[in-house]
Amino acid sequence: MPARGDVLRHILEVILVPGIYYVTLGMNQANGHLLDHLNRVASFRVVEADVFGPRRFPERMTGSVFARSEWRFDCF
Repeated sequence: MPARGDVLRHILEVILVPGIYYVTLGMNQANGHLLDHLNRVASFRVVEADVFGPRRFPERMTGSVFARSEWRFDCF
């Protein structure tokens, strides 16, 4: 692998596995100083859906998010 290059990822679709998710909001200054943080201000439930074809469902043990992506590696 060359010492320099770019790795580009184009996310085509994001799929959440079934479960309950919580939304946390935060705001920082450019220097990293925390201005505000609100934990679990909202929640939503993702229900099971047949997203990968007949009877193939995402499983939580493989992670919370599936991201269909295209990758490109440019070395220079």
